[in-house]
Amino acid sequence: MKNFVKLFVLSLGVILLGTSCGEERFDIMDGGTYGANLYVTSNVKFFQGLDTEVKIDFEKYENEGVTVSSIDYNVVLTSTLGTSSAASFSSPGNASVVTVGIDELLAALPVNGNTLQESDLVPGDVFNFDFDITLGDGSILNTPSSSIVTVQCRPAPGDYRVVMHDSYGDGWQTNDGNGGDGLQVTLDDGTMLEVGMCSPYLASNFECVEGPSLAEDFITIPEGTESADWYFPGDSYGEISFEIFSPEGDEIFASGAPGALGAGNLPIINCE
Repeated sequence: MKNFVKLFVLSLGVILLGTSCGEERFDIMDGGTYGANLYVTSNVKFFQGLDTEVKIDFEKYENEGVTVSSIDYNVVLTSTLGTSSAASFSSPGNASVVTVGIDELLAALPVNGNTLQESDLVPGDVFNFDFDITLGDGSILNTPSSSIVTVQCRPAPGDYRVVMHDSYGDGWQTNDGNGGDGLQVTLDDGTMLEVGMCSPYLASNFECVEGPSLAEDFITIPEGTESADWYFPGDSYGEISFEIFSPEGDEIFASGAPGALGAGNLPIINCE
Protein backbone atom coordinates (compact mmCIF):
# COMPACT_ATOMS: atom_id res chain seq x y z
CA MET A 1 0.00 0.00 0.00
CA LYS A 2 1.27 3.43 -0.90
CA ASN A 3 1.16 4.86 2.62
CA PHE A 4 3.16 1.98 4.07
CA VAL A 5 5.89 2.32 1.44
CA LYS A 6 6.17 6.04 2.01
CA LEU A 7 6.31 5.69 5.76
CA PHE A 8 9.12 3.14 5.37
CA VAL A 9 11.08 5.51 3.13
CA LEU A 10 10.58 8.38 5.56
CA SER A 11 11.69 6.22 8.48
CA LEU A 12 14.82 5.20 6.60
CA GLY A 13 15.50 8.89 5.90
CA VAL A 14 15.28 9.67 9.60
CA ILE A 15 17.79 6.91 10.41
CA LEU A 16 20.22 8.17 7.79
CA LEU A 17 19.91 11.76 8.95
CA GLY A 18 20.63 10.63 12.48
CA THR A 19 24.09 9.47 11.43
CA SER A 20 25.34 12.99 10.59
CA CYS A 21 28.49 14.07 12.40
CA GLY A 22 31.36 16.55 12.39
CA GLU A 23 30.76 20.07 11.15
CA GLU A 24 27.81 19.18 8.91
CA ARG A 25 24.53 21.02 9.30
CA PHE A 26 22.27 18.67 11.22
CA ASP A 27 18.71 18.16 10.11
CA ILE A 28 15.96 18.48 12.72
CA MET A 29 14.85 14.89 12.08
CA ASP A 30 17.82 13.40 13.95
CA GLY A 31 16.11 11.24 16.54
CA GLY A 32 16.30 13.96 19.21
CA THR A 33 20.07 14.15 19.66
CA TYR A 34 20.14 17.76 18.59
CA GLY A 35 16.45 18.35 19.31
CA ALA A 36 15.34 21.88 18.59
CA ASN A 37 13.09 23.34 15.94
CA LEU A 38 10.99 26.35 15.06
CA TYR A 39 7.80 26.87 13.09
CA VAL A 40 6.66 30.15 11.60
CA THR A 41 3.17 30.91 12.94
CA SER A 42 2.25 34.21 11.27
CA ASN A 43 1.12 35.13 7.79
CA VAL A 44 3.45 38.01 7.04
CA LYS A 45 2.67 40.94 4.78
CA PHE A 46 4.32 44.27 4.13
CA PHE A 47 2.26 47.22 2.96
CA GLN A 48 4.42 49.78 1.21
CA GLY A 49 3.99 53.25 2.67
CA LEU A 50 2.23 51.91 5.79
CA ASP A 51 4.62 49.43 7.44
CA THR A 52 8.11 50.31 8.64
CA GLU A 53 9.27 46.80 9.60
CA VAL A 54 8.85 43.12 8.88
CA LYS A 55 7.75 41.02 11.86
CA ILE A 56 7.69 37.20 11.80
CA ASP A 57 6.31 35.20 14.75
CA PHE A 58 7.38 31.62 15.38
CA GLU A 59 7.17 28.84 17.95
CA LYS A 60 10.40 27.24 19.16
CA TYR A 61 10.82 23.72 20.59
CA GLU A 62 13.84 22.46 22.52
CA ASN A 63 14.56 19.00 23.94
CA GLU A 64 15.57 18.79 27.58
CA GLY A 65 19.19 19.80 28.04
CA VAL A 66 19.40 21.59 24.68
CA THR A 67 20.45 25.25 24.65
CA VAL A 68 19.58 27.48 21.71
CA SER A 69 22.10 30.32 21.46
CA SER A 70 20.64 32.10 18.42
CA ILE A 71 17.93 32.10 15.78
CA ASP A 72 19.60 32.74 12.43
CA TYR A 73 18.02 33.63 9.13
CA ASN A 74 19.11 34.40 5.60
CA VAL A 75 17.10 36.85 3.51
CA VAL A 76 16.98 37.38 -0.27
CA LEU A 77 15.05 40.17 -1.99
CA THR A 78 13.50 39.36 -5.35
CA SER A 79 12.24 42.53 -7.01
CA THR A 80 11.29 43.80 -10.43
CA LEU A 81 14.74 45.45 -10.51
CA GLY A 82 16.60 42.18 -9.87
CA THR A 83 17.55 39.72 -7.14
CA SER A 84 19.90 40.48 -4.27
CA SER A 85 22.52 38.22 -2.74
CA ALA A 86 21.59 36.63 0.59
CA ALA A 87 22.18 38.60 3.79
CA SER A 88 22.45 36.95 7.22
CA PHE A 89 20.73 38.14 10.38
CA SER A 90 20.53 36.75 13.91
CA SER A 91 18.25 37.03 16.93
CA PRO A 92 18.81 35.80 20.52
CA GLY A 93 18.07 32.16 21.27
CA ASN A 94 15.19 33.06 23.57
CA ALA A 95 13.37 35.06 20.88
CA SER A 96 9.86 34.16 19.73
CA VAL A 97 9.69 36.80 17.00
CA VAL A 98 12.13 38.42 14.59
CA THR A 99 11.64 42.07 13.69
CA VAL A 100 13.68 43.81 11.01
CA GLY A 101 13.22 47.41 9.88
CA ILE A 102 12.63 47.84 6.16
CA ASP A 103 15.54 50.31 5.92
CA GLU A 104 17.88 47.77 7.56
CA LEU A 105 16.71 45.05 5.19
CA LEU A 106 17.17 47.16 2.08
CA ALA A 107 20.61 48.36 3.20
CA ALA A 108 21.75 44.73 3.53
CA LEU A 109 20.22 43.60 0.23
CA PRO A 110 21.56 45.72 -2.64
CA VAL A 111 20.28 44.80 -6.09
CA ASN A 112 22.79 44.99 -8.95
CA GLY A 113 25.09 46.96 -6.65
CA ASN A 114 22.44 49.55 -5.77
CA THR A 115 20.78 50.01 -2.39
CA LEU A 116 17.05 50.30 -2.99
CA GLN A 117 14.71 52.68 -1.21
CA GLU A 118 11.26 51.65 -0.04
CA SER A 119 9.80 53.70 -2.90
CA ASP A 120 11.61 51.37 -5.34
CA LEU A 121 9.55 48.39 -4.17
CA VAL A 122 6.38 47.41 -6.01
CA PRO A 123 3.56 44.99 -5.12
CA GLY A 124 4.77 41.48 -5.84
CA ASP A 125 8.37 42.03 -4.74
CA VAL A 126 9.28 39.43 -2.10
CA PHE A 127 11.68 38.94 0.81
CA ASN A 128 12.49 35.24 1.27
CA PHE A 129 13.43 34.30 4.87
CA ASP A 130 15.05 30.91 5.66
CA PHE A 131 15.68 29.96 9.29
CA ASP A 132 18.40 27.99 11.07
CA ILE A 133 19.11 27.39 14.76
CA THR A 134 22.54 27.61 16.41
CA LEU A 135 22.96 25.58 19.60
CA GLY A 136 25.17 26.35 22.57
CA ASP A 137 27.80 23.86 21.35
CA GLY A 138 28.03 25.61 17.97
CA SER A 139 26.00 23.05 16.01
CA ILE A 140 23.81 24.53 13.28
CA LEU A 141 20.43 22.92 12.67
CA ASN A 142 18.51 23.19 9.45
CA THR A 143 14.85 23.93 10.03
CA PRO A 144 12.03 23.35 7.55
CA SER A 145 10.74 26.84 8.28
CA SER A 146 10.74 29.70 5.84
CA SER A 147 8.60 32.74 5.17
CA ILE A 148 7.84 34.63 1.99
CA VAL A 149 7.13 38.28 2.83
CA THR A 150 5.38 39.91 -0.11
CA VAL A 151 5.00 43.62 -0.76
CA GLN A 152 1.22 43.96 -0.74
CA CYS A 153 -1.60 46.01 -2.19
CA ARG A 154 -5.39 45.87 -1.83
CA PRO A 155 -6.49 42.73 -3.75
CA ALA A 156 -8.93 42.95 -6.62
CA PRO A 157 -12.28 41.38 -5.69
CA GLY A 158 -13.73 38.45 -7.62
CA ASP A 159 -13.44 34.72 -8.17
CA TYR A 160 -9.89 33.34 -8.31
CA ARG A 161 -9.66 29.95 -10.02
CA VAL A 162 -7.31 27.37 -8.46
CA VAL A 163 -6.34 24.44 -10.72
CA MET A 164 -4.90 21.56 -8.67
CA HIS A 165 -2.81 18.55 -9.76
CA ASP A 166 -1.55 15.39 -8.07
CA SER A 167 1.11 13.51 -10.02
CA TYR A 168 0.50 10.17 -8.23
CA GLY A 169 -3.24 10.32 -8.81
CA ASP A 170 -4.47 9.85 -5.25
CA GLY A 171 -5.50 13.37 -4.27
CA TRP A 172 -3.65 15.77 -2.00
CA GLN A 173 -1.63 14.89 1.09
CA THR A 174 -0.34 18.26 2.29
CA ASN A 175 0.70 18.66 5.94
CA ASP A 176 -0.63 15.19 6.79
CA GLY A 177 0.54 11.99 5.14
CA ASN A 178 -3.08 10.88 4.68
CA GLY A 179 -4.75 14.18 3.76
CA GLY A 180 -4.25 17.52 5.46
CA ASP A 181 -5.28 21.13 5.04
CA GLY A 182 -6.04 22.85 1.78
CA LEU A 183 -4.65 26.01 0.27
CA GLN A 184 -5.78 28.77 2.65
CA VAL A 185 -6.55 32.46 2.16
CA THR A 186 -6.95 34.67 5.24
CA LEU A 187 -8.73 37.99 4.74
CA ASP A 188 -8.12 41.12 6.80
CA ASP A 189 -11.36 40.57 8.78
CA GLY A 190 -10.09 37.16 9.94
CA THR A 191 -12.16 35.08 7.52
CA MET A 192 -10.27 32.03 6.23
CA LEU A 193 -11.14 30.56 2.83
CA GLU A 194 -9.84 27.11 1.89
CA VAL A 195 -9.66 24.93 -1.23
CA GLY A 196 -7.96 21.61 -1.87
CA MET A 197 -8.19 18.24 -3.56
CA CYS A 198 -9.75 15.45 -1.51
CA SER A 199 -7.65 12.51 -0.31
CA PRO A 200 -9.04 8.94 -0.19
CA TYR A 201 -7.05 8.25 2.98
CA LEU A 202 -8.53 10.86 5.32
CA ALA A 203 -11.69 12.97 5.34
CA SER A 204 -11.01 16.69 4.94
CA ASN A 205 -12.14 19.22 7.56
CA PHE A 206 -13.11 21.61 4.73
CA GLU A 207 -15.16 21.24 1.55
CA CYS A 208 -12.57 19.61 -0.70
CA VAL A 209 -12.91 18.83 -4.41
CA GLU A 210 -12.67 15.30 -5.79
CA GLY A 211 -9.64 14.58 -8.01
CA PRO A 212 -7.80 12.35 -7.87
CA SER A 213 -5.32 13.77 -10.42
CA LEU A 214 -6.93 17.06 -11.49
CA ALA A 215 -9.46 19.34 -9.83
CA GLU A 216 -10.35 23.01 -9.69
CA ASP A 217 -12.16 25.33 -7.31
CA PHE A 218 -12.57 29.04 -6.65
CA ILE A 219 -11.55 31.49 -3.93
CA THR A 220 -13.88 34.50 -3.82
CA ILE A 221 -12.35 37.78 -2.60
CA PRO A 222 -15.19 40.09 -1.51
CA GLU A 223 -15.50 43.77 -2.38
CA GLY A 224 -13.79 46.01 0.18
CA THR A 225 -11.13 43.47 1.19
CA GLU A 226 -7.98 45.25 2.39
CA SER A 227 -5.62 42.24 2.34
CA ALA A 228 -5.63 38.53 1.46
CA ASP A 229 -2.84 36.24 2.68
CA TRP A 230 -2.40 33.08 0.61
CA TYR A 231 -0.79 30.08 2.34
CA PHE A 232 0.16 26.59 1.11
CA PRO A 233 0.39 24.00 3.94
CA GLY A 234 2.95 21.71 2.34
CA ASP A 235 3.44 18.62 0.19
CA SER A 236 4.09 15.42 2.17
CA TYR A 237 5.16 13.29 -0.79
CA GLY A 238 6.29 15.74 -3.47
CA GLU A 239 3.29 15.15 -5.75
CA ILE A 240 1.38 18.44 -5.67
CA SER A 241 1.31 21.36 -8.11
CA PHE A 242 -1.24 24.06 -8.85
CA GLU A 243 -1.93 27.28 -10.73
CA ILE A 244 -3.97 30.31 -9.65
CA PHE A 245 -5.83 32.57 -12.09
CA SER A 246 -7.20 36.07 -11.54
CA PRO A 247 -10.92 36.89 -11.97
CA GLU A 248 -9.96 38.12 -15.45
CA GLY A 249 -8.46 34.71 -16.30
CA ASP A 250 -4.77 35.65 -16.14
CA GLU A 251 -2.37 33.19 -14.50
CA ILE A 252 -0.96 34.99 -11.46
CA PHE A 253 0.84 32.08 -9.75
CA ALA A 254 2.22 28.67 -10.70
CA SER A 255 3.77 26.35 -8.12
CA GLY A 256 6.06 24.66 -10.63
CA ALA A 257 6.74 20.94 -11.01
CA PRO A 258 5.24 18.46 -8.52
CA GLY A 259 7.04 18.76 -5.21
CA ALA A 260 8.75 22.04 -6.12
CA LEU A 261 6.88 24.12 -3.53
CA GLY A 262 7.24 23.79 0.23
CA ALA A 263 4.93 25.08 2.94
CA GLY A 264 4.67 28.84 3.30
CA ASN A 265 3.03 32.08 2.23
CA LEU A 266 2.45 32.58 -1.48
CA PRO A 267 3.33 35.78 -3.37
CA ILE A 268 -0.14 36.25 -4.86
CA ILE A 269 -0.50 39.81 -6.15
CA ASN A 270 -3.47 41.09 -8.12
CA CYS A 271 -4.02 44.74 -7.24
CA GLU A 272 -7.40 46.41 -7.28
